[in-house]
Amino acid sequence: MKICSKCNANVEDHMAFCPNCGAPVENATASSASEGEAASATESTPQYQEPLYQQPQYQPQYQQQMGYGPQGGAPYGYMPVNNEPVSLGDWLLTFLITCIPLVGFIMLIVWAVSDSTKESKKNWARARLVWMVIIYILSFIFVMAFGAVFASLLNEIGGLY
Repeated sequence: MKICSKCNANVEDHMAFCPNCGAPVENATASSASEGEAASATESTPQYQEPLYQQPQYQPQYQQQMGYGPQGGAPYGYMPVNNEPVSLGDWLLTFLITCIPLVGFIMLIVWAVSDSTKESKKNWARARLVWMVIIYILSFIFVMAFGAVFASLLNEIGGLY
């Protein structure tokens, strides 16, 4: 077994580099003669040598640099989040715009998907759109059910005459 000259860690004979610090290890032939002399000296008086504890040396992990976007600012895949609070005037204008039938629906879609919309307003627009879809589906089912009941009542009344 070899010993690293840099960190004194035990290195197996077949290894060319120290697994602890990565330094190249000396050739085994240079240390084999000294090992033979040390072995004959230790045969007469057995000595127990405790292995030296080496604190592991951590090497920095290098990460691949991300490419930057065409604007030269944020890296690709980076989505800026606008966490500024929405002012009272902005909320009042938002509610006024959503009261206009077709324009309000279109603006909800724009606010829900726009990157420049503030995050709280974007989440509110998405939630409002989800509730609108649920209400429209339930309204359609309600109208169809009561339409069928009304049609059957008209059919019965028409049959009495």
